[in-house]
Amino acid sequence: MGNREGHLRWAVDYLNRSGTVIARSHRYGNPPQGFDSSEAFENAVVVWRTTLAPEEALSYVLEGERLRGRPKRAD
Repeated sequence: MGNREGHLRWAVDYLNRSGTVIARSHRYGNPPQGFDSSEAFENAVVVWRTTLAPEEALSYVLEGERLRGRPKRAD
């Protein structure tokens, strides 16, 4: 949604606040699957080194998604 490249840049900056992104892939566009949308997904992979415990790292990432306005996932 919106500025996809900007969201990815922000995500790397956000991760660097609580660790270090030591590698990242190129961006990849993928068509949406499982629902109707005219916009492709923009994806990338990062290697992130952090001292956070796994549960803390997950909470940190989910908080980043919330800060950027991603709708809460249905469990």
